[in-house]
Formats: sequence, structure tokens, C-alpha cells
Amino acid sequence: MSGAWARTLRAGNLPTVWTNVLVGAMVALPLAQPPPPLGALALMLLAGSCAYMGGMALNDVFDLSFDQSVGTPRPLAQGSLKQRTVVLVAATLLVASFVAALGAACLAGQPAIYTAACAAALVFAIVDYNAMHRRNWALAAVLMACCRVLLVLLTAIALAGEVAGPVWIAAGAIGLWTAGITVLARGERGGEAHARGWLVLFLAAALCTVPLYMVVAADAFSMLLAGLFILLVCWIPSIYGCRRKGRHTGAVLWSIAGLCVLDMALLESIGRIEAGCIAMVCGVLCMFLHRRVLGT
Repeated sequence: MSGAWARTLRAGNLPTVWTNVLVGAMVALPLAQPPPPLGALALMLLAGSCAYMGGMALNDVFDLSFDQSVGTPRPLAQGSLKQRTVVLVAATLLVASFVAALGAACLAGQPAIYTAACAAALVFAIVDYNAMHRRNWALAAVLMACCRVLLVLLTAIALAGEVAGPVWIAAGAIGLWTAGITVLARGERGGEAHARGWLVLFLAAALCTVPLYMVVAADAFSMLLAGLFILLVCWIPSIYGCRRKGRHTGAVLWSIAGLCVLDMALLESIGRIEAGCIAMVCGVLCMFLHRRVLGT
């Protein structure tokens, strides 16, 4: 993948998609239940990745005039890529996401009709966000949150056939954190007003680990405390510190990688220790990739 395409597709942020899918799969399936087929899980990872990259490519298309007006160093705005090509790639990726999700449901032995409906809703939310996000920052935060929530719900439906209560809690936490990222990123590139409230959204997302722990009733109290400690004492204060020092882009990048950390805390709170460790590794990978491909 060339540098221009990696930047356009925000390849550095893909680990956050993988951990969201992991949360959807692990929370949907009780510890006593066999894991989903690896092929089905792999297809859901592919579906989530394609949906995210397609949405990011589409974002550059809709933001082309704005990026050119404020001098944003994005490949499409700088003329490194052709608009028609980016549109074609975005459309192909979104279609591939839909097909991969259906394939995952078939391999997992789940009804395709519900998966198709949720996958279509995800694609619609992605397109709607890109079309509307410059008009209203609050609406943009809600729509972006819906995209991540739908990804978690889609994973649960495709692999488990239903969306149980714990999945809704986990999806809500991820949605709150995603809305926080959207609010925090407002004004990052200039040409738009800053927004407030991101810190409250991050805190609310972190605290969702408590009701998730209580509903699942897993014997993982120490892991719940460890996850909360990392989020509330280490990660969120680091984001706040970057923002306070005027390092706006750094704060946004930390918050993006923080999605993996949140996923780690959610997984640890239900006793999925191995999956939580994978999520934390993905968080480190995300920060490493941001050194080479900015995620904003």
C-alpha cells in the first residue's frame, strides 16, 4: 500500500476496528460457548476493515473543498490521487464489507437476512456521516458513534445470531468513546470551531465497564479494576495532558488508540483475559503505526 493510499484509508487506525470486532464477538458469546469459526471471525475482521477504509476514502471526497481551503495535507486535496479513483475504491470497499459480513454469517450458521440488514445500516450510516458531518458537529458525533456501534452489533448478529444485553452495553461504551473522539477532533485542522464535552464522553465510556461486569457476572473483579485504572488514571489523563499543552493532533491520536484500550478494559471485565491482551497489543500497534501513517 502506497503512502498516499495508506493516508487516505487511515490504515494506521485499523487496529481499532479489529478490537471492536473482537469485542462484538467475545461479548456476544458466553465463556462456556465454543468460539465462532476462525473463518467467520476473519471475514468479520475483513468486513470491518473494508467498511472503515471505504468510509475514510469517502470522507476525503466529501471534504475535498474544505481540505483545499484550509491547506490540509491529504493526498486527494494535494492532487496525489484522482477523485474518481478514490470514489471507485470507496464504493468497492463498502460493497466488499457487505459481502464479507454475509459470508461470515453463512460460515457461522446464522441467518443472513439480519446480517444483511445490519450491514446495510452500517454502510448507510457511513455515507450519511460523510455527507452531513460538516454541517453540525453534534450530529457528526452521533453519526460517527452509530458507525462503531453498528460494527459491534453487526459482529454479534453475524457470529452469534442475536444482540444480547451485554453487547448493547459494550457497543454503547464504544459509541460514547467514538463520539468523544469526534468532538475532540473538532477544530484540529482549523477552519472550524472547537467543541467541548469530549472528556465527559470518555469518562462515561470507561465507566460502562462496571455495568458490563455486573450483567455478565464473570469472576473478573481484579481485571475490571485494572482496566479502569489504565483508562481513568493513565490513558484519559494523557489525552487531557496533550490537549492542555496545545498538542491537538497528539490528543486525537491518543484518543483513537484509546479505542483499543477501552476494548481491552471491556474484554477484561467479562473475563476474556487473552482477548483483552490482544486488544492492548493492538493499541500499541496503533500508536506505532501513527508514527508512519497519521490517523487523522
